[in-house]
Amino acid sequence: MQVKVITLWVQKDGNDSHENDDAFDSNPRTLRFAVADGATESSFAQRWARLLVEGFVEDPLRANSYQAIRDWLSPLQDRWYRSIQWEDLSWYAEMKARLGAFSSLVGLEVKYGGQWYAIAVGDSCLFHIRGDKCIRAFPLKQSGQFNSSPVLLSSNQSNNANIVAHVQQVHGDCSEGDYFLLMTDALAQWFLKELEVKRKPWDDLCACDTDAKFHAFVEHLRDTKQIRNDDTTLLRVDILSTSQPKTP
Repeated sequence: MQVKVITLWVQKDGNDSHENDDAFDSNPRTLRFAVADGATESSFAQRWARLLVEGFVEDPLRANSYQAIRDWLSPLQDRWYRSIQWEDLSWYAEMKARLGAFSSLVGLEVKYGGQWYAIAVGDSCLFHIRGDKCIRAFPLKQSGQFNSSPVLLSSNQSNNANIVAHVQQVHGDCSEGDYFLLMTDALAQWFLKELEVKRKPWDDLCACDTDAKFHAFVEHLRDTKQIRNDDTTLLRVDILSTSQPKTP
């Protein structure tokens, strides 16, 4: 199978690029792709979001049970904990960090032959485009489903006690010419609002094939109050071929 991947992002207006709490990762060889949105209110959220996307691309989460989720998260939580210089934190910063970081996650794995699998926790979303239609919106399907307190994955396992009820999975088929759009919440909510008024938001996003174009587009959406001022990430996966590579 052959794919083409384009990843674009822009931080909140007024922030520096290193303050972006979104994360993404992809591996066109293993056909795994992921986007996450760290909750800014929590400590070291970008670090946690980064570990989640890297973890999915290395070994996709299969949420068959609470134990499966816990086993998948455990080494990532250990890495997050060990990455923090605890001795350098003030007492208040340490107390807040020990509560844990939080992040959404949406991950996509494509198989040779055209099957695909996705998993999501929180409000980062995936859209499957075929021809001139969006044939799948996942996990949220309506713009009104977004809220200020989505259930998220935490680096502190005690916060994940009820997480299994909020992990969503989906399977499907894809064909040559299809593409997937993975995005964080602010852009995903705009995308669904556009769908609800019968527009084709994928056309606008596909025209953003460079960082400069994407930045200008997001700035326009912010200036016209169509999108919240939030870290914004878009990962596009074009399916160029679904065939198995030939063995030399």
